[in-house]
Amino acid sequence: MKKFVLVFLMVASLFYVSAAHAYLVFGRVWSSTTSAKNPVVYSGNIPSSFLAKINNSLGDWDLLPGSSLNTGTVTSTSSVSTYDNAAFQITRQDVRPITGSDAPAVTITGPGANSATVFISNRWAWSNLFDETNNVGHLRTVLSHEFGHVWGIEHPWADGSSMTAAERNSVMNANYTVKYVPNSDDIAAMASMY
Repeated sequence: MKKFVLVFLMVASLFYVSAAHAYLVFGRVWSSTTSAKNPVVYSGNIPSSFLAKINNSLGDWDLLPGSSLNTGTVTSTSSVSTYDNAAFQITRQDVRPITGSDAPAVTITGPGANSATVFISNRWAWSNLFDETNNVGHLRTVLSHEFGHVWGIEHPWADGSSMTAAERNSVMNANYTVKYVPNSDDIAAMASMY
């Protein structure tokens, strides 16, 4: 979520959507809306207190205007036997080896961009606010942002251009502000892919 956080996207290329649509996408992570109905499999180190936030954050992207992505049918499970093969995984660990920084979370997409793992930092505490200095984050905001990456949306600053007002206020602009409801920029990105 820090502005310099690197999201390691194992996809062929990034592309910029025309100026009429300022959002940045790297493509559909899921080959169809049906794929989004695969269960979210979380590792055993995800506290049970996180589960409601995970489900709420998934719901933030559910059936947005112009999008057919239906996250409302996604189920969460901690099935160990399913975890290694799941298309969508969530785990909690130190993300510094992945990001090179002490970010609150990072998402990595898999080969073919049809799978993703969200890594939630175990070095951050979670609250109803942000306190970047003390590594305290707003879990729903962080998760909604990371799930945006899961669905295929990039950071709005990724192409190096100045951000529009909509991009600055989008869920995908990580700036330590509590915001988890997709705005017009986020919605346009989802509608362009799903």
